[in-house]
Amino acid sequence: MFRKLFLTLFLFMISTVMVAQDLDEIIKKIDLKLRRDKRYLNLHYVEYPSDGKIDPDFTNLPRINEREPVSLQAKDNIVYRIVFLKDAIGVDSMIVLYVDQITNLAGGDSSFFGDASGPSFDTTRILTFGDMFNLKNNYADIYYKFFKVVDKFIKENPDSDPPTLLRINPDQEIQTSLGLSSRDNTDFLNYMRANHPHWYPKPKVVSKTSRRGPEVVETASPFKIDATPSFITFSHEVMDFSLGGASVELGFEDKVFNVLPFRGQSVTGGFRTLISLSEKKEEIEKAVMVDARLLARAAVDLTGITDVLVWNQAASPRLNISNGAGLDLSLTRPFGLPYWNFYVMAGVIDYQGPALRFSKNATRDVAYFGGNSMEWSMSFYWNESDSYTTRFRMDVGVGYHDVQEAEYAKKSNSKISSKEIYANIAPMIQFHLNFAPEGTELFASKTKLYDGVIKFVAWLKLFELDGGHQFRLETQLVTAPVTRKKRPYETAGGASMQLRYRFGL
Repeated sequence: MFRKLFLTLFLFMISTVMVAQDLDEIIKKIDLKLRRDKRYLNLHYVEYPSDGKIDPDFTNLPRINEREPVSLQAKDNIVYRIVFLKDAIGVDSMIVLYVDQITNLAGGDSSFFGDASGPSFDTTRILTFGDMFNLKNNYADIYYKFFKVVDKFIKENPDSDPPTLLRINPDQEIQTSLGLSSRDNTDFLNYMRANHPHWYPKPKVVSKTSRRGPEVVETASPFKIDATPSFITFSHEVMDFSLGGASVELGFEDKVFNVLPFRGQSVTGGFRTLISLSEKKEEIEKAVMVDARLLARAAVDLTGITDVLVWNQAASPRLNISNGAGLDLSLTRPFGLPYWNFYVMAGVIDYQGPALRFSKNATRDVAYFGGNSMEWSMSFYWNESDSYTTRFRMDVGVGYHDVQEAEYAKKSNSKISSKEIYANIAPMIQFHLNFAPEGTELFASKTKLYDGVIKFVAWLKLFELDGGHQFRLETQLVTAPVTRKKRPYETAGGASMQLRYRFGL
C-alpha cells in the first residue's frame, strides 16, 4: 500500500539521515502524517495495562519541545494505546511509533475496546513519534520497555494479528506487484533451509496452551540428515559450537564439470562449518554468515555402478575427474555487497589405470582427465510478493575448468604422452525458483548455463510424515552443448531421477 510504503521510506530516512539534513523537520512531517492519516496507515496497537498495573519506569517520561514529562496512570477509566509498525517494506523489525491516552468519560459504563472515538472517550497523544524517537536514541531502556509490552502481546497471541488502526480494506491483488527483497538475510535463509543439503538454524517455535500458561519450546531433532543415492549429509547436535555448527558429507556429484551424478568417476567427501559473526548466535537474520566446506575428491572407477543405474540414463561417460582438494565458500553480504559464492578444486591427476579409456587407433588408446576447477558468483534474491509464495534467486559469475588428454600404448598400457586440451574461463548464470504456498516448500528448480551446456535440477515434495520425515522426487538433466560443437570428452547429455530423504532440516 502506498501510504504504508510512504511511512516506511520516512522511517528509513530517519535511520540513515546525515548530519547536514534537518532531522527535526523530518520528525515533524512524520508526526503530522501519523495524526492526519492514521485510519489509512497499516498500524497496529496494544492496549496497556492489561492487568491494571503500570510499570514504575513509565513515570516522568521525558518529552521533546520543552514539554513537561508525563507519567502513565493506573486508573480504571484510563487506558493507553501503544501504536507500532509491525512490518513493512524496508523495515527490519517492529517500531513503536507513539502512545495515546484514552479516557473513558462515562466511567465504567462503556468499553475501551473498539474504535474508542465516540463522545464518551477523550483521546490525547501523550507521547508523539518525536518523543519515542528521543526515547529510542537517548533513553533506550525506557523505549525497550514499550517494545517489550508489544512483543509480549504478539508472542502470547501467535495465531492472531494485533488490532489495527486501518479502516479501509486493501486490495490484496495489487500489493507489491513488482516484488520485493528483504534487507536482511531472510531471503537467503528461506532459500538455504529449503534447498541446501546441510542444516541451517531455524527460529525456536514457541507454543502455549493458554494465554497465561507457560511457554513450551518445540525442540529440534538432535541429528539432521539429507540423503539421496548420489549425495548424503549428516550432522549431530554434538557438532554444534558457540558460533555455529558443523556437518559432514559424501557424494558422487561435481559442482563445475557438466556431468550427471556417478558419471564423473569420482567421489567427494567434505567437512562443513557454518559460522555466524553476530554478537548473538540467534541473530542470523542480520549477521554476516560464513558457510565453508573443506572438500577432498578421489578418482574412483564407477563404471560397474553406472551400467546398472536404470534411473540414471545418459550417454556413456568419457571424462575421468581426478583426485583433488578444495574449498566451497559462501558469504552473506560481505562489506554490504551482494551474496558471494566461491568454489575451487585443485586437481592432482593420476594417469595410471584410468577408469575410462577409448581406442584412438590400432596402436593407441586415449583417456580424458578433468583436473582443476573454479567457480565464483554473486547471488541476488527477490520474491513475487510479500506473501513469499514464489521466491527467486539468480547467480551471476564465471567458472573455470581444465581437461588433460593422455595417450596409452595398447599392448603395454603405458602412458605415451599427455597434454592440456582445454583450459578456459567462461561466464556462468544460474536461475532458481522456489514455490512455497503458505510457507510450505513444495517445488523448486534451478537452471544453469555454463560453458555452453544447460544443467537443470528440480525437486517436488511428495509427502511428509509425522516427526519431520520428508520425501522429495528429484530430477537432473544435462544437455549436449547448445552454443558450440561437442568436444571429444563430452557426451550428448542425459537425465537422472532419484528420491531425496530429509530429516531435521
